Amino acid sequence: FGGKITTYRKLAEHALGKLQPFFPTLGPAWTAKAPLPGGDLPDADFDRFLNDLAHEFTWLPAELVLHYARLYGTRARVLLDGAAAMADLGRHFGGLLHEREVAYLRRHEWALTAADILDRRTKHGLHLTPAERRAFEAWCDERQAAPSDA
Repeated sequence: FGGKITTYRKLAEHALGKLQPFFPTLGPAWTAKAPLPGGDLPDADFDRFLNDLAHEFTWLPAELVLHYARLYGTRARVLLDGAAAMADLGRHFGGLLHEREVAYLRRHEWALTAADILDRRTKHGLHLTPAERRAFEAWCDERQAAPSDA
């Protein structure tokens, strides 16, 4: 399913309103002003956050800093925790997709399949060649068949 976050939020609030009679302690809607995960930027200043992230991870190419900042906001630091060089991002699958981001998506955003990662959680699928996509799908399939830490 596709849609806008604000639409999903309003639909969820409407559904909860319908459940209110069955859950009398359910409080009023509160999500309109609540930041999304990773959206808790200091002073809501994306440019400053982006600059700070670039200075914190000087080894990371500007294109990846921007990508992680846009997709994950303050949670980019969770994704990059402990990384000190490009090699720490693991395998490069094409475009801007690296193994470390895949591990983050599996661990923190419950992405299970290649389609979850390429098409639902990110738009990486739009930037991989058909061969890169097939290789990534095969890589994911191998990891689903065997237990892993990712």
